[in-house]
Amino acid sequence: PFWRLFACLGMESDADERPANASDTVAPALSLLLPVHNAMPYLTHAVRSILVQDLSRPSSSSSHNTSLELVLVCDGCTDASQQWAIELAHRLGTSRARVTSTPSPSTNNPALDAPLRHPEDRDHPSFASAPPAAIDVLDAEAVATEARPQHTLHVLHYGSNAGQGAAMSLALAHARAPLIAQMEADDERAPADAFARMINMLEAHPSWDGVTCIVELLGHQPRGMLEYVAWQNGLLAPAQLAAERFVEIPSLHQAAVFRRAVIDEVLAATGGAYRDGPLIRTTAGKRPRCELEQHGEALDTPVDMHWWLNFFHHGKRCGRLDGEALFRWRQHPRQHTRTHGRLSIESLRRIKVHFLFIGPLASSARSVGLSVG
Repeated sequence: PFWRLFACLGMESDADERPANASDTVAPALSLLLPVHNAMPYLTHAVRSILVQDLSRPSSSSSHNTSLELVLVCDGCTDASQQWAIELAHRLGTSRARVTSTPSPSTNNPALDAPLRHPEDRDHPSFASAPPAAIDVLDAEAVATEARPQHTLHVLHYGSNAGQGAAMSLALAHARAPLIAQMEADDERAPADAFARMINMLEAHPSWDGVTCIVELLGHQPRGMLEYVAWQNGLLAPAQLAAERFVEIPSLHQAAVFRRAVIDEVLAATGGAYRDGPLIRTTAGKRPRCELEQHGEALDTPVDMHWWLNFFHHGKRCGRLDGEALFRWRQHPRQHTRTHGRLSIESLRRIKVHFLFIGPLASSARSVGLSVG
């Protein structure tokens, strides 16, 4: 198979053996973390939308850094995602891409044990009246041709399915830029100057720790998701996003750009790792303050929910760039949003309750919760 040929040609090894060049010694302006697990055919469109991004900004000098680094982690893929990513690296060449085989992360993926809300091998009922349109697999050579020459790709892969948190943590450990973005492998970033606009906004607000953007749905347009995105898009100021965090996540994690130093500070308690669930160890003999503390590391919760609540718990600020939509959130019938137990209402409530008890309610002896809807 062609991926074995690439290994023989030096494209793949446990230790990165690519010759040193300018892309190794000069840090890129932005690192994009892309965890991938069985994401075909959407992956090909997501990667193209990243590699065509133009980071040049009229407000900056002509010599400023416009390079983007895509750190793509294949998290135990069993479809064609990994082969396609390796072929793309080959097409880009050794001066712009590398492929690294790494040991599987020494972490259990609690999502593997979580019951599904809907079978992943069947289309979700919400698409019964509007079947999804067929999506073509983009040719790796064509994507490589369209990619901007200053952008680079690092593909990391391992055999087991360790979960989104582990894949993102590995990508972050290899990221070199002072700004970090993240995407999911079935979404798209558009237009081509989306990141440039967001970086400009972040530079214009030095007190912000991150910037997010307006989101639009790609593909299916279910009413509930349209209302959800409209609610998120209406939260513009950092104070608005922070105030609404216990309703739902105030922005898609993958729609934002963050300062690397801030990410390191927020993730310091977990050794720089994104969490599928909180790392909590209750003192022996101490009565847990909430149900979540009884679960500890075993609780499987969405990475984005844990990230945002942890981000605001540390007093960090994120605003939104208003105007044109700069991120496309693809809706398809086998999204974990629709199928997986880790995204159940119960799991979301547990993580909210935890951060309520260690945050706004930390000094409360008794709390009463009221809700409607």
